[in-house]
Amino acid sequence: MWKKKRAGLCANPNNSLGVVPQTRAVDLSKGFEMTSRPAPFKLTIDSAADYARQLWSCIDNLDTDSWFEEYFCVVGRCLKLRSPSRFYLDLCLENLVLEPFNESAKAEATEVIILDRRSVPSLLSARWDTEVFSTKAFVEAMEQEKLRGIYDPDHDLWQFYDHEAKRGLYILRSEGSVPPWEASFPLRNFIHWSCQETSQGLLHAGTAGVDGDGVLIVGPGGSGKSGTTLAAILSGMDSVGDDYVLASLQGESVEVRPVIAKMKQDAKGLARLGLNPDEALFEGPNWQNKYSFDFAALGRGMRAPHLKIKAALLPRISHGDKTSFTKTSGMQAMLKLSPSNLYQLTGDWQRTMQFSGSICRNLPAFHMDLGAETDEIADSLRDLIKGQLQ
Repeated sequence: MWKKKRAGLCANPNNSLGVVPQTRAVDLSKGFEMTSRPAPFKLTIDSAADYARQLWSCIDNLDTDSWFEEYFCVVGRCLKLRSPSRFYLDLCLENLVLEPFNESAKAEATEVIILDRRSVPSLLSARWDTEVFSTKAFVEAMEQEKLRGIYDPDHDLWQFYDHEAKRGLYILRSEGSVPPWEASFPLRNFIHWSCQETSQGLLHAGTAGVDGDGVLIVGPGGSGKSGTTLAAILSGMDSVGDDYVLASLQGESVEVRPVIAKMKQDAKGLARLGLNPDEALFEGPNWQNKYSFDFAALGRGMRAPHLKIKAALLPRISHGDKTSFTKTSGMQAMLKLSPSNLYQLTGDWQRTMQFSGSICRNLPAFHMDLGAETDEIADSLRDLIKGQLQ
């Protein structure tokens, strides 16, 4: 269990960039005050919800006439983003798959306010009045108040979400201090939290499809998930994405829709598929030494508006001559699907597990032992979708 000194609201900007584990504890006994005008809020785990409500009250009294504002729709969610800076708004516009926005939906849009303390120094700060911070305890305390939230001491960021009031709040240390993993999927937690009380959820999976039917491709890093997805796209198959997708459970059928506009792959993976990361299409490398790109711009497979999922595939790099498929259990599929969902999505962990379990119970699952040639992998995948899974 890690501990860290001086993890108040103004932590060292040179802290580690690792993802904050859900069960992490942080030493806050030497926290200190933000440079802010109002007296700091004395903060404990149990008073975090009150702090969120006071922040919203504080923002309601700010002069926001000069703030930037964007309305857009993502996976059926109408959002209104407001911020004194365009930085995060542009991040959303560049990296999310946007759907047509109906002007009549403005009144029902969920508002998310993005602020940074350097731009709004009068924003109510807080001083931790507790020795140890636990993400799990923080999240559970928020849920008891019918709120969702996260505090990341490494990046001094706060996120709060009120599902009933249809409003969210994201507070950063400074304009560009977004965690590096979030740049490719902004609003991740807010979209995740918006799925409560629905039959939908985010899944960390690749996808490939033909004529509206498709498969989920699930597995940890290094399993061949992204390479298989990209090989399918380059062969002309469709996809709704390779990172996170939004899944809907409709009776016993599973449908997925695109959320993220870009996929990521390292230089070796791109080279194996005949792609050159030096071309203008590719951005990076990023913090994981991967390049991001819009796969639809490759001019091969298209981004499908949705796919009806017929199976979950668990790829394995086998170094065999040909790709083969072996039936496995839904439990095995869940064991591959759930860890990253639980680790990267904050809160609602029980529901996340239940939703992943429901998805895997309703789909046949196959181990996919990958052949040596990318064209053969894609052809085998197409044959499976159009043949055995029909």
